[in-house]
Formats: sequence, C-alpha cells, structure tokens
Amino acid sequence: MTSPLQLPPRLNALLESRAMLELGLSGVLMPLLKTAPQGDGHPVMVIPGFTTTDVVTLPMRQYLKQLGYRVEGWQLGANTGRDLRAGYPYISDRLLNRFLQFRFEQARPVSLIGWSLGGLLAREIARLVPDHVRQVITLGSPFANTHSSLPWIAGLFRQLNRPLRHLPQEAHQRLRAPLDVPTTAVYSRTDGIIHYRASCIPQLSPNSENIAVSASHLGMGHHPQVLWLLADRLAQADGHWRPFTPPSGLSWAFPRQRPRSMT
Repeated sequence: MTSPLQLPPRLNALLESRAMLELGLSGVLMPLLKTAPQGDGHPVMVIPGFTTTDVVTLPMRQYLKQLGYRVEGWQLGANTGRDLRAGYPYISDRLLNRFLQFRFEQARPVSLIGWSLGGLLAREIARLVPDHVRQVITLGSPFANTHSSLPWIAGLFRQLNRPLRHLPQEAHQRLRAPLDVPTTAVYSRTDGIIHYRASCIPQLSPNSENIAVSASHLGMGHHPQVLWLLADRLAQADGHWRPFTPPSGLSWAFPRQRPRSMT
C-alpha cells in the first residue's frame, strides 16, 4: 500500500523562485551545452507539467532541436490532469492518439520526456504501447507516490479532476510499476513542489535509473544540468541504453546519485 510521504521542506518551496535564475544560467552556459552529444534525428515528444502548456517547454525543445532531434510538444493545451484517468487505460484517448499520430508521422519510435505530471502521462503511454517508445525520461514526476506535493497544488488538482479524488489503489500500484522500456527518473533533493523520493523509481532494473540534479521543480525543464543530461540520454544508440555516467570533466556538476534501491 502506498503511504503518504513527508512534504517538501518549506525552505525548498521558498527557493522555487530561483527557476528564472536557472533559465538565465542556461543561457549563459549555452556555448558549453551545445558541445553535448549530438542527436541522431529521432523524434522526441515533451509533455508539460500540471497547469502548464507547451510554452514552458519551449527552451528545452529549442535546445534539443539544435542538437538534431525532431522535437514536438504535446499540442493539447494546458495540462490540467484531464488526460489522467482513474480507470484502465489510465490516459485519455486524445493523448494516446496524439502520440500515435506523431509516432507514425516520424516512422520511428519516440523518446518521451515528461515534466512533473507530464511524466506520469509519459510513463502510461510507454506502458500501453511500449513498441513505439524508445525511452522515457521523467523530470520531478511523482509516479512513486502521488500524495507528495504541496497541499495547495494537490487541492487544485482535486478541484480540476473530481473523478481522481480517490484514485484506486491498483492505479497507484500501476503508476509505480516498472516499464518495459529504458527509463530515466530525474529528481532533485531541493524540489520544493514534490518530495524528491516520490520522483524516484523504487526498485531499479537494468534498464532504469534515478539521477539527481540540483534544479528547482519549476526550473527542472531548463536547468543546465538537466539539459546536458537530456542530451546525453537521448544520444544513446537505439537498443544500446546504458546508465548515466557524468563525463569526466563534468562529474563535479552532478550530485552523488542514490543507491540502486529506493526502498
């Protein structure tokens, strides 16, 4: 049974205001970020977080396009949670159809990046149609425990999604369950919106990993650490996924990683 987690520390919540500084830092470091591994042109879909739209993922998508990927947003407006369902299948038809449209337009499996709530949706797409997904990368996504966000955010989510007020226990278990595709879960100990443990894969497998960064929750999609990490993960050859190892010159930039088990 999934138990409630301690909420993020109050100091972390106050420090979320640094998100704009993180965006500026990425701009300053862009010459360095452009030296990251280049892409092979495969398609990438980015799903935004709760209440946000494709506008907030634009810096990330522009960066990945510069590296050579075919990147698109989800193109479904604001992510209010309506695409997460209480019963199987746990995502809406419109989201699955949007993904499959992009997949068949590109004629190649798609890498999925989901920020916060977007990560839950990305994981469910991969669970339903794993043969069409190359890998999944989640950024501060509370798939391991949905009772881990600040109270006002949880309250807003419940107001906008009344059918999800009492998500069945089997749904919680499914959200936590491992995926059949390579999976990277990015988390931050200084996340002020989601408790960081909720963003980690509880039991890691040979094709999954938890990676720590120093970003805020609101800045996770454009923090320079995360942008480099995305470039590294996406640049792996299809079928040859390996866990992340920071390049020797940048090992100082990545916090010490959590052990293989999060239990």
